[in-house]
Amino acid sequence: MVNESSINDAITFHLSILFTDESTSEIERLFGKETVVTICDIAAYATNDVTWSNDDNRVSHHETINRLKANYPFLTDASLIKIADAAAFFWK
Repeated sequence: MVNESSINDAITFHLSILFTDESTSEIERLFGKETVVTICDIAAYATNDVTWSNDDNRVSHHETINRLKANYPFLTDASLIKIADAAAFFWK
């Protein structure tokens, strides 16, 4: 099982708004492959079921954070915002 604190640290301190090869390689080196897979799963969830293209982005951002909180209650506020920001970026 992946350490929830490691997931938050990886998201908060090692991910930019883009999931680059560099950032995922760094996270894998520091926290392990399973952490990278979990973060990718969380990011994929963040982009599902939200109509970024049709809604006001603030509404979609808020909705995404609420959905993430419900499914991933261990995520810190900083991690929630960073993942929601990335999801919004992917839809632009």
